[in-house]
Amino acid sequence: MRIIFVPALLFSLAAFGQWDTAYHSVAMSKRIDDPKIVVAQIGEKALIYVGLTPLMTGVKDDTGEAKRFLDSASRQSDTINIDFYYTLKYFEYPISGQLIKGNAMVYYQRQHAFVDTILHRFERYDEHGDRFFYLPDKRPFFFVMELSGILDREPVPPGKNYQGYLEEGKKMAGLREY
Repeated sequence: MRIIFVPALLFSLAAFGQWDTAYHSVAMSKRIDDPKIVVAQIGEKALIYVGLTPLMTGVKDDTGEAKRFLDSASRQSDTINIDFYYTLKYFEYPISGQLIKGNAMVYYQRQHAFVDTILHRFERYDEHGDRFFYLPDKRPFFFVMELSGILDREPVPPGKNYQGYLEEGKKMAGLREY
């Protein structure tokens, strides 16, 4: 009975708007302690450097496409450059996990330097809940969708979802801009 209660409690907290929307600061690694490095290019703002080993353990891909790609690429080079991470199913989630833990290095292309800290926070856009990652000057550079199909207790006024989706789309489009 207790096993069922805890997940139900967690679901009800998320379902009724009790998630944390504050900015969280994360100190980034000064170096990657892995012989193989993955560099994810996120538009023109930032490059994310993560070790291959922790990234591979975090990849949850039913098709195995991401793991096959990373395994194949790591045989050819010590550094794997990826500028198309959204084509690899669920690849953004292990990168997000490494950023949240601080097990990554983020290169801010405008400043031509690695940043010491980043910020992240959960943001709701109507039926979606996204985690956005920010550079120290609060410019967003990366995101993952964490929740989808969020339902409110009260009926949603006509057109409200449309405006939320427009806001979310504009913010996501801005991630790739310098």
